[in-house]
Amino acid sequence: MAFDAVTQIFDYMDAVTLQIVAENVSRMIAWVTPLAALGLTIMLIIDGVATMLRPSGVPLTHLVEKFLKYYAIVGIAGAGGLYETTLASTAIHLPDELASKLLIHGSLGASNSAIASLIDGAIDHSLTVMRTVFANSSLLTSTGIGAFILGIVLVLSTLLICGVGAVSILIAKFLLALSVCFGPFFIFMLLAPPLANLFGNWLGSVLNYVILIAITAMSFGVFMHFYDSAISAAAKPNPDAAIIGPIITAGLVTVMALGLLKVLPDLAARWTSGAKTNFDRFLPQPSSFSAAPGGGGGEPVRG
Repeated sequence: MAFDAVTQIFDYMDAVTLQIVAENVSRMIAWVTPLAALGLTIMLIIDGVATMLRPSGVPLTHLVEKFLKYYAIVGIAGAGGLYETTLASTAIHLPDELASKLLIHGSLGASNSAIASLIDGAIDHSLTVMRTVFANSSLLTSTGIGAFILGIVLVLSTLLICGVGAVSILIAKFLLALSVCFGPFFIFMLLAPPLANLFGNWLGSVLNYVILIAITAMSFGVFMHFYDSAISAAAKPNPDAAIIGPIITAGLVTVMALGLLKVLPDLAARWTSGAKTNFDRFLPQPSSFSAAPGGGGGEPVRG
């Protein structure tokens, strides 16, 4: 029977994160909506008073544009809005769909199990090679001792590469789910222009985890093929070649894979650091007094 423990873990993690997102997005909306309504009411009262005190008033098109933007923000982040019904689930599934397209051989099945299937395939192949290597091992001959050491190295390499890769992706998935749960809170921040940058920070974190999962899966797929080639060569004993060769090869591939996985979070962070969106240019701005200096009420100077 093929090894499928990683697929089971990923399937369980996906089911749990979907349940967490579905429940907590609704709770977040129920909690933040009254606060957003109170804040919007205060903003409208202050803005209305400021508008009445302005000598020239406010153009009707400005008011229509402002209230349409309010309506769009509330319609997206409110109960039954676009975020709760569509955007949240799309953000959760997007990394898996993107990662399945970036794997070397494309999708290996369902998009949410392509990465796990790749890891399971590598572990299953490693187990097959380990059985062959340990069958040739012995503590009575130099060749047998070398095979035993090679088997130990393969066990450690498989645990490190597959384990660290799987854990990195699972952690990114969980952090993405946490970020998605707080989506309505940060979307409502767009109602207040001074707080719009908080939405940009949140959007940057969501994009960061989406890209991190995708590039980790792609890079992991590349190194899995390197590792498969290395252990395949180790499974074929060659009396004319030193046993130390496969041992060093497996160790080098492990070090390179771990080094790459270590720098990928920084790469994803640099790619998404520019997500400080300029939404404040498109948000309703508070009314401001247009009185001219000296209390002239904005009237033209006659001379």
